[in-house]
Amino acid sequence: MGLSISGMGTGLDTAGIVSQLMQAERLPQTKITARQQAAQKQVTSWTDLRIKMQALQTAAEALRTPAKALGSVATSSDKDALTATATSDAVPGQYAVTVKQLATAQQQKLTGLGPVSMTVGAGRSYVVAGTDPASLDLSAATAGVHTVQVTRASSGATVYGTPVSGVGAAALPTSMTLAVDGGTARTLTLRPTHTDAADLLADLNGQLGADAVASVVGGRLQISSRSEGSARTLQLGGPAATALGLPTAVATGQAALLLVDGVSKTVEPQSATSTGPRAQSLGDSGITLSVGTGLRVGTTRANVLVTTDTSTLADLQSMLNVPGSPAGAALVSEGTTNTLVLSSTATGSEGKLLLQGGNPVMQSAFTETLEAKDAEVTVAGLTVTRSSNTITDLVPGVTLDLTLKPADGLPRTVTVSRDSGGTGDKAKALVDALNAFLTKVATDTKYDVKSQTGGPLVGDSTARSMASTLFSKAASTPGSGEWRALSQLGIQTTRDGKFELKADVMTAALAKDPDGVATMLSGFADTLATYAKTSADTGGLMTSRKDGAQAEVDARQKQFDDMEIRLAATEKRYKAQFTALETAMSRLSSQKSAMAAALGTSTSS
Repeated sequence: MGLSISGMGTGLDTAGIVSQLMQAERLPQTKITARQQAAQKQVTSWTDLRIKMQALQTAAEALRTPAKALGSVATSSDKDALTATATSDAVPGQYAVTVKQLATAQQQKLTGLGPVSMTVGAGRSYVVAGTDPASLDLSAATAGVHTVQVTRASSGATVYGTPVSGVGAAALPTSMTLAVDGGTARTLTLRPTHTDAADLLADLNGQLGADAVASVVGGRLQISSRSEGSARTLQLGGPAATALGLPTAVATGQAALLLVDGVSKTVEPQSATSTGPRAQSLGDSGITLSVGTGLRVGTTRANVLVTTDTSTLADLQSMLNVPGSPAGAALVSEGTTNTLVLSSTATGSEGKLLLQGGNPVMQSAFTETLEAKDAEVTVAGLTVTRSSNTITDLVPGVTLDLTLKPADGLPRTVTVSRDSGGTGDKAKALVDALNAFLTKVATDTKYDVKSQTGGPLVGDSTARSMASTLFSKAASTPGSGEWRALSQLGIQTTRDGKFELKADVMTAALAKDPDGVATMLSGFADTLATYAKTSADTGGLMTSRKDGAQAEVDARQKQFDDMEIRLAATEKRYKAQFTALETAMSRLSSQKSAMAAALGTSTSS
């Protein structure tokens, strides 16, 4: 550590002099800091602008197609029996819905048990429920809850052909070739005429044999290999295939995709000609899956209970009640005894409990007190069953929530109609998001002459150009038919370069022609969504401008840090120089005093 003797030899405030010298040396550093702060404000501004542009894109996406713009709303004539909600894909109309049965959860009980402190005995027990509980071998599974979810079903190699509505109208060529799994193609000979689609399917399936199967899906002819999996291929050829609209390119099947305790796994099904299922390990879970000729979408949950000789009834209850378990457990006290009640956490057949006992208590015969029942509902004369009281796949775009089986057994009406009110709300949200972006650009690029201060992006042509382009695209959205200008819908520009929505004009337009208004709005929204996505995407212009400003911040910080090192060295040099001066002056003063004393004279004379 250097010695500093401020003013002892010279009488000068050398520490103060060094401080003043360093202030002068630091003047360039002050300018660097100011430039860095300006660049940081630009980073913040571009970040905020990108967020507002993304919000604009989100608002525009909600109106981007006529179906989204107009939307749909579903109402029920009896909300005590069922409620309904609709997505933008729902088709307006009325549906007669009869709730014939609600889905219920299974409940089982075991009576005559001792106090909660009684031991239950050692062993491995399993409580399983779901799509296919019998397919899981849990003998080596780790203790606790496991979930096996088939997220994508396996399938055979499949091709789709022509709609079958016109079958029988004309004679078909009779020759078709079929090759499966890369084998040699064989020739099929069909009949030239068929009375209807069923007759065509019978003819095809008689020729396809064990290799493939023909069916009608969505009104179109479908041919699939009987075996499923990614190794399966199917290729058709010949004049009959061409006439039926069946592609001649090679089609490939797919394996099933599973999530096993959250870990993705691919599983290949067995061949249709295999003699039985095979056992396949599902990795670290310790579960073995019995794999058949196909796997379908669904979820199976299992709770593996491992008890010891000291495990109590209370311990067993805690093991059963862990999160995700297919069953919850309650101990009901009946004086000196307890009843163990197991309740499925899911309704319907997929919530039916499979108990496999390992300890004496779980090996006991439980009594079913509530049956697992599927919901049963009739829509448009078609009766279907589902495991849940929430049904999403019956009426397209509509979710039905069943809550009560009416005593009269009569149907209730679900009405799907256009959501004009929602359209107005979406249009207002889009106009608000558009104005928020334009206002932010105006604020951040503004220069105040009076205060002689500017926003962080003052002079930035990119920001102003984006605002100008966005305004122009929005204001010049083309229309067709009766609706040719946004002003007809109540969307118009203001004197300050923004947009406003007159709700009464929008409401009147929607009442007059909802479909035409939806088409006009979707064009408006599509224009904005496209521009917003291009601008705000990672790697887009806004990200590039923010990254450029951030690079300036980082460069100035490095410049500041480098200068700080140099300034530290300069200050150290100044201090050393002044310390040396003080030391030298002090030495000279001492020598002067000694010389004066030797000559017998005063140092002050």
